[in-house]
Amino acid sequence: ENNDKEKITTVFDHCYLDTTYCKPHWNFPSQPEACALIERIAQRECLEEPTTLFICPAYSVGKENAIEACCRGAQTCAIVTQRRAETLRMCQRFDENIYKVSGVDDDSLAKVIVQSSFGFGMKGQNPHD
Repeated sequence: ENNDKEKITTVFDHCYLDTTYCKPHWNFPSQPEACALIERIAQRECLEEPTTLFICPAYSVGKENAIEACCRGAQTCAIVTQRRAETLRMCQRFDENIYKVSGVDDDSLAKVIVQSSFGFGMKGQNPHD
């Protein structure tokens, strides 16, 4: 316990995440395949409807590659909260050409909004429900 409320920093070399919930019936494409598809979908959508706004639900870190693929496809930047920007900076993933901080940076041309995924899910879609 840290009573002084000092920041404790731990550096990790690797972090492995299981996106299958340890259930073999969950079969996902590779991350590069998924990101390429996201980029193509965003690009196609912007050609068909240039004012499309993309909402990227993300409760924590780990979706940056998908968000960046969406930004590439839509040829835009992503709006993030100050807190998410700080988290991205700590993870060395904050790129000021990709991410704009809501209320701080000029985000008027952004078409991608990154926000908490709480409330986005549908009952029964979460394998932990």
